[in-house]
Amino acid sequence: MVENCIFACEFCMAKFNQKYLLTRHTKTSKKCLERRPKEPIFCFWCKEGFMSKMTLENHNCSVDKITAYISLQEKMKLMEDMYKSQIEEYKSQIKTLQDKINVSNTINNTNTNRNVYNVKLYCGKPLVLNKEKVENLMVNTLTTDLMSEGAYGLAKWFIKKVCVNENNEIAIECTDPSRMVFKYIDINDKITKITGEEILCLIKDCIPSLKQTDTFKKIYQKSMDEYGISNLSTLLLEVIRPDNKCIKYMCQFTNKTKLISLINNDPENIDSILDENVVIENKLEYMVDEE
Repeated sequence: MVENCIFACEFCMAKFNQKYLLTRHTKTSKKCLERRPKEPIFCFWCKEGFMSKMTLENHNCSVDKITAYISLQEKMKLMEDMYKSQIEEYKSQIKTLQDKINVSNTINNTNTNRNVYNVKLYCGKPLVLNKEKVENLMVNTLTTDLMSEGAYGLAKWFIKKVCVNENNEIAIECTDPSRMVFKYIDINDKITKITGEEILCLIKDCIPSLKQTDTFKKIYQKSMDEYGISNLSTLLLEVIRPDNKCIKYMCQFTNKTKLISLINNDPENIDSILDENVVIENKLEYMVDEE
């Protein structure tokens, strides 16, 4: 009999033994009405709306699900292409904004009194400084003339070849000659500090590759044959074993006065500007190749 059947509310799961009681409950019960979703739940395939999960699960969808799935995949592909295009547009906007930002060539430091002061760099930017770059330039650009000038020639080569940017501007500055501290602006527009000791280690790591070049072997053998161990060979030993004398020359080449002079003059005069007022220790006349 119908009286013995149990009728359950699909929203709150309340049970009744008569259908009219369930109908009255669904229309008048405040607790049941509060539990019902405010928005309909739509079928994923046919988009028909239902007010409960139970009704949705019992819903007999008439849509061809394979066709609907293919259509859904096509829509997702269109959305992916659209978002990809928007992302590229946003990246382009970000790059444009970054190019408009004027990055100040200053770095804030704090002294013992906690007063902030600025160190302004007069060098160009940016500068890439790593072993791979130094080793490649040492093997291919360190000439016989520079090698025969010992520490002086090595320092000049390092500043002119290694420490220049794409515009051929000297991109490093000695900010503290007494402590042999240099600073430069890297490719991320950040001011980076490097000490003279770190520069020496960088050069020394590349010396084994230099000693394998024909240029080095030729000048070293010729210096031994014609000049003896006390003359040009001594200068070559300074190239093989660079010391603080080499760094002192670098400090003189990249002080504030030199860099300002380079900025205000023709870069073609870089040699004369670097050499001006430089104190040279034990420099010998370099060897002229007779060939």
